[in-house]
Amino acid sequence: MKIITVSNIKGGSAKSTTAIFLSEALSRRGKTLVIDLDMQADLTDYFLPDLSPEEMDKGNVFKLLTGECDFATAVKKGEFADVIPGTIELSQLSVRVMQNYSILKRLDTLLKENRDYDYVVIDTPGSARSELTVSLVACHTILIPVIPSKWAIRAVNLLLDEIGNAREITNKEHSVCFAPSMFGKSKKNLDLLERLKSLEEFHTLSPIPKSESIKSMAEKRKKLKTGSVGWLAYDQLAEEVIQY
Repeated sequence: MKIITVSNIKGGSAKSTTAIFLSEALSRRGKTLVIDLDMQADLTDYFLPDLSPEEMDKGNVFKLLTGECDFATAVKKGEFADVIPGTIELSQLSVRVMQNYSILKRLDTLLKENRDYDYVVIDTPGSARSELTVSLVACHTILIPVIPSKWAIRAVNLLLDEIGNAREITNKEHSVCFAPSMFGKSKKNLDLLERLKSLEEFHTLSPIPKSESIKSMAEKRKKLKTGSVGWLAYDQLAEEVIQY
């Protein structure tokens, strides 16, 4: 089982879009679980658009982490992947962690106990919160979507600090990969791509091209058209992620 956290502390970094379409590509290769650790719950809205509030309240990622439901109750069946939905109650998780530090390791423990998946993709909030720490403790690979922005490298440095904190908890040596997203062919975009590649201690994967259709399909909760530029780009991303 390969566990991948998709994270970037900077908002608007194509993080959830990357997690959505990477999950789709991975689901073509094996049984996939998607975990939504972002209180905005964009992944949940995409994968489970018809999930009722009542069904959500029976089991979700917050209740799973706080011990208020078991793993089987938290997992919902999506069209092509299982999903543990996110919820706005995640805003309370940091307070719960202060009361019970073991929450930070609970997802790691549960995934080790429920190894029925080939791939697990975890979406995270765009900030350094307890949800991010929970995901970093549980995962093997950290995928950092980076969009063309003057703040891109600075945001990555902040995330690397959080990764260091997680390593102190688990003694894991995560594999860290950059996923350049929405990159065009302008000199500014190409210069940033070269800066990422110059960070030799991390892998820089093939860039996802700039495409309004990718963003639009995520917002419309639709799959990418098979064989389209976006579909091929995320299919390639899945292949490369599996290697690391």
